[in-house]
Amino acid sequence: MTAGVPAVTIPTRTRQASRLTAREPAGAAQVLTSERGGVSSDALYSSISLTPLARALIASAPMKRLKRVKQLTVAHWVFPGANHTRFEHSLGVWKLAQDALHYLVTTTEPAFLPDANDVDAFALAALLHDIGHCGAGSHLLEELDHAGANHETTTIRLLHEPPISSLLRDRFPDGSGPRRIAAVLDGTAPLSPLLSSGLDIDKLDYLPRDGHACGVPYGNIDAPRLLHSLRWAPEDAGGPPTLALDIGGLIAFEHALMARRAMYGRVYYHPDVRSATAITQALWQRLVGQGTPIPATRSGLPWDDDEAREWVVHATTGVRLEYGTDVLRDCWLGQMPYTVAATVRGARVAQLRHASATTVTDMSDTLAAHWGQKSGTVLIDIPRKPAFLPLDVKIRRGDGQVVPVTSLQEECPLVTIPGQLGDTMAPIRVMTAHVTGSPCHRNIRRSADDIPMRARDEKSGLASAHGHCPKFTWTRYTLRASHNLSC
Repeated sequence: MTAGVPAVTIPTRTRQASRLTAREPAGAAQVLTSERGGVSSDALYSSISLTPLARALIASAPMKRLKRVKQLTVAHWVFPGANHTRFEHSLGVWKLAQDALHYLVTTTEPAFLPDANDVDAFALAALLHDIGHCGAGSHLLEELDHAGANHETTTIRLLHEPPISSLLRDRFPDGSGPRRIAAVLDGTAPLSPLLSSGLDIDKLDYLPRDGHACGVPYGNIDAPRLLHSLRWAPEDAGGPPTLALDIGGLIAFEHALMARRAMYGRVYYHPDVRSATAITQALWQRLVGQGTPIPATRSGLPWDDDEAREWVVHATTGVRLEYGTDVLRDCWLGQMPYTVAATVRGARVAQLRHASATTVTDMSDTLAAHWGQKSGTVLIDIPRKPAFLPLDVKIRRGDGQVVPVTSLQEECPLVTIPGQLGDTMAPIRVMTAHVTGSPCHRNIRRSADDIPMRARDEKSGLASAHGHCPKFTWTRYTLRASHNLSC
């Protein structure tokens, strides 16, 4: 040090953190102010900084289990690199949460800043938001008739149980941590839209991460620009603050719309990925439907991919399998997708999307019998969630007014597109297995007869045709030269 020059002390807290904690007692907003707990390497962001609490949480059993839960479930059947897990996705969302908070604190008037407890609860919710997911795909299994608690409910339950609840007391000594984080997850906290909405950090991580893992360029988005454009300001004069995107980020938002659309078309709803999805759902529906018990895991946590596979092997070994379960098991364990034989189109497509899993199973087996094939060799894949991006995003215009993005059709023409993507991006397909000397799809191509189908549907609420059990009848499906089934 040069003589005569006074020593300068560098503050350990950032400018953003100082602004955030100006109104709070010492120790608040620890996500932004605490010492570093370590660094984790990442394929997308190179490195991710961790606080001591975050490091303790990712070392807990509920978080470590996510290392054995694939993010895209069965997409690796088609894209060999899609073996990334929900653990690395959770770390990525944590990293984006920190970035988003710093940007918001920098651009927000102190009077409008969220409470420091809400800020920390949001960052921790970003890290823990997927701990309730199970192996073999929570989203897939939750559509079954015999599904148990969904992953959101399971996540909130795990928040209130050790070791997560015990670790959260380091930040929330009054025990309010699980409740505050649950409020972020269920959409009732001030910062909830930043984690689940039409433009949230969950999508900002999984779109590029999934694209990178699958080897496709369609998931690339300008996340830094979107985060930098976030604003926390009143929607109306004198009203409460709301999350909005500055008008300067509108082009980046359009890019995100197109990225999500492209990822659905190229990856999520790829015909073979949907085939693998249909096989998984059909196998579990038939196993559970015929009374096969699902045992509790050794750890008491939702099972991971390895435990799901062990259960399928155990449940189908040394027992007599019926209703095509053997075919589905062999294709699932061998990762052999079915062949797309036809696409269903017509006026009843909307009704079919509400058919129960049991009804879809009955219709698939009826169609297989009509073509002289074994039960389980024909599957009807009905995506439950049409591919569209929710447009609940708000934009702050140059004059400071906050308006819905849907009102900016001239500035952002793409906002008119997502609502029209349902049947185009999520078609209903008939798929067949190659398990006989005369593959079923050849019979379909040769057949020009009408296909009568009848199956029970106890959930759709359609009028009953016979007896006390509601009936859902496909009256006439004609195969055309384009191999589309038209109702």
